[in-house]
Amino acid sequence: MKLNFLPNSLKNFDKKALFDRGLTFDQFPSKKLENWKFTDLNRILNFKFKELNILNEKKTFEPKEKLDFEHNSIVTVNGDVSNYDFGNGNKKFENSSDSASKKIILKVNKNHPFANSIGEANNDSLLANNIAFSDRGINLECLSDIQKPLVIYNFFVGDLENKFINNSNKIKLTNSKTTIIEYNIDNSECNFFRNTFQMFDLDNSELDYFVINNKISNSYNYIRNSIKINKSKYKNYIFTSGVKFKKEDNDIFLNSENSSTEIYSASVLKKDEHQEVQSTIRHMAPNCKSLQKIKTILKDSSKGIFQGKIYVDKKAQKTDAYQMSKGLMLDNDSEFTTKPELEIYADDVKCSHGSTSGNIDEQALYYLMSRGISRKKATQLIIKGFLEDVISEIRTTNLKILVESHLEKSL
Repeated sequence: MKLNFLPNSLKNFDKKALFDRGLTFDQFPSKKLENWKFTDLNRILNFKFKELNILNEKKTFEPKEKLDFEHNSIVTVNGDVSNYDFGNGNKKFENSSDSASKKIILKVNKNHPFANSIGEANNDSLLANNIAFSDRGINLECLSDIQKPLVIYNFFVGDLENKFINNSNKIKLTNSKTTIIEYNIDNSECNFFRNTFQMFDLDNSELDYFVINNKISNSYNYIRNSIKINKSKYKNYIFTSGVKFKKEDNDIFLNSENSSTEIYSASVLKKDEHQEVQSTIRHMAPNCKSLQKIKTILKDSSKGIFQGKIYVDKKAQKTDAYQMSKGLMLDNDSEFTTKPELEIYADDVKCSHGSTSGNIDEQALYYLMSRGISRKKATQLIIKGFLEDVISEIRTTNLKILVESHLEKSL
């Protein structure tokens, strides 16, 4: 695979200096790396793409698809912020000045959120590419409670065939209780690779963050989230069925006492789709909690992976940490792999993990069918029950309906 570097206008990084430091931009991660032992991205991309061209073009687009409940919104087109509506009407985002309401500030992206990680980029080609070539993304700050959810519409349009999209986002909450929904809509029908790095900074706040795919997508996606939690609560809901490839890495830091994080994921994989959720939750302070529930349904030779590590610092007494992952295979050709890990240096903690995978229980099917239910309907009921303890964690009716519709379409 050939990787074509086209010039762009990122001001804050000298790309030549990065090249001169010997950074590798075209050798993507393979199974030789511990964090990639179940996902050989280098092989996958070389098999699918003859070449990748860095996307630099900016595109205008008038979206017609909107969710049918009250919300604030930000619209991105191929990763670039296009317009926003914070309750005062739809406005075009100008990339020369910040746009603000009393509670929400949408800032111009002047500095890469991972600017201090250049040293790490020596061993991370995806980070090196993102730092060097990202020229689009969201820089958002919430300053108090936001009553209506904020929907980030990510539209992908136009000829994106063989394009390499690098975008970086920064989201900061201060004294804020907020729900953010990242709603992905791929209208391109193209094979492209999206490389996304995101920084979350929560201070005395609560964030419910949803990621939902609206359509089947031929895209290949890598997402890395770095989340710093200070006296805050962070919940992440992942519903990304329908993309050809996705690996999501979550680095979560519970930095102050009585902070918490929860991750819920429910996905339906089919037609050779490959998805991985990886999380490292670092308990760095006493009396913090973490919870992870990962549910994956697989068929048609798809592959699902969960790697979950819980790290407990010696200062983090009274830690309460739990992770659970379950895979339900609808055929014998799919694969579900898990790697739970505990690294504990405190002695007064409660940490546990569990993992199961298998096919649909034939006895349960027989029981339902003996009561006049068709095999197809019985299978659907079992699947719904399998996902229920993730879906039940959604507290807002409109969002629960949206997620249920997404999962039903995926099946």
